[in-house]
Amino acid sequence: MTVALVLSMMLVAALVRSVFGFGDSLLAMPVLTLALGIKTAAPLIGLTSLALATAMLLVSRRAVDLRATKQLLPWIVLGIPVGIVALIKAPQGPVSLALGVSLIAYGLYALTGPRLPEVRSAAWVAPVGLLSGALGGAFNTNGPPIVVYGSLKRWPPEVYRATLQANFLTAAFFIALGHGLGGLWTERVLALFLATVPALIAGFWLGRVVSRRIPAARFAGALMTLIVSLGVMLTVEGVRVW
Repeated sequence: MTVALVLSMMLVAALVRSVFGFGDSLLAMPVLTLALGIKTAAPLIGLTSLALATAMLLVSRRAVDLRATKQLLPWIVLGIPVGIVALIKAPQGPVSLALGVSLIAYGLYALTGPRLPEVRSAAWVAPVGLLSGALGGAFNTNGPPIVVYGSLKRWPPEVYRATLQANFLTAAFFIALGHGLGGLWTERVLALFLATVPALIAGFWLGRVVSRRIPAARFAGALMTLIVSLGVMLTVEGVRVW
């Protein structure tokens, strides 16, 4: 039953990641933490996120916004150890709750309010990168800051997905490396990861098919809806573990 749950969850997570470029960790972490425990779920999702980021970047590398990637990556890398320290010292509940409420507010405003102005200033690069790296190092949730930043930069869907992966791949590598050096790559984790590979491939392929059929305007609306949904999940998780 546990293996079936893991495979089903990773199929859905890979599909969401393939369509939107993010969301797999935020969807999978709460469910798999309850099913497997945090010490198994975190390194497992670290490995699956690394695999998905690699696959997505390989198929869409020509669409990457190289300028944005070069600006963000150093700050993301600097933020990861901050997140690891926070994981040791800071409670997860308040952080998850604050992030969840922020995502809900942003998503609802983007869906119902006047359109936010496009971000042009480079002043946002450092705080976005640091926050992304810190959240990734602490909770495997490095996506939301860059997702919001990309939406405010008005990246087209394909550029959006590709540029996210270029940034996520670096973060996923260091996060997975930290798990490995920390002794979290147990036999069970590696066995579950190998078992999820077919589900990851199937979800990735289905997501590619779906993503080609979503117009840019509908993509933006669906993206904001997903952001609100993930915000609700993070808020509930934050309240639960506080």
